[in-house]
Amino acid sequence: VQGFVGHHPSRSMTTATDPTPSSPVDTAPPKAPQAEPQPKGHKTRLTPVRAAAFTGTYITILGLCVFLAPASTFPLLFSPGYISLGWVRVLGVLAMLFGLYYLGAAYGEQTGTGLRGFYWSTVYGRLFLVGAFTWLVVTARFLEPGLLVLAALNLFGAISMLKALYSTRPHRKKWPQRRASPPGYS
Repeated sequence: VQGFVGHHPSRSMTTATDPTPSSPVDTAPPKAPQAEPQPKGHKTRLTPVRAAAFTGTYITILGLCVFLAPASTFPLLFSPGYISLGWVRVLGVLAMLFGLYYLGAAYGEQTGTGLRGFYWSTVYGRLFLVGAFTWLVVTARFLEPGLLVLAALNLFGAISMLKALYSTRPHRKKWPQRRASPPGYS
């Protein structure tokens, strides 16, 4: 009885009782696929990376416009009579966050780091949310104390994710051990 070792076609078959493959196993992380050059005049096909980057860009720009100028941008799409400008600004902050997350996902896919790009974007996005919500309350643009609670929760979430990312970073260098001081020195 033979079992398949791995999923790569260049790896050989081996018996189920033999734990060592007959060919070396790749331990390097997979590399991101490189785009092949297209002939002149050829339409570029839409990839998930490009779609995510486009979505992230327009959502971030839309959110920024709604955040900075809610009275002039929000009515372009919706009736402003049903919602206060403070909540419109909160919506702008959330739209920018979603845009940053899309851009982080696209960056991770493009660079071959996978979900780490998205995870890093959540750190930056949450820190932005903390600053934006705090600014809204402190400058009296929107006196909703619940925003400060959300800011505090997101600060905790950003710090937690940052610690997790640093504790699992690839190719982590260890700090050199401190040598013992010679006798008489401390």
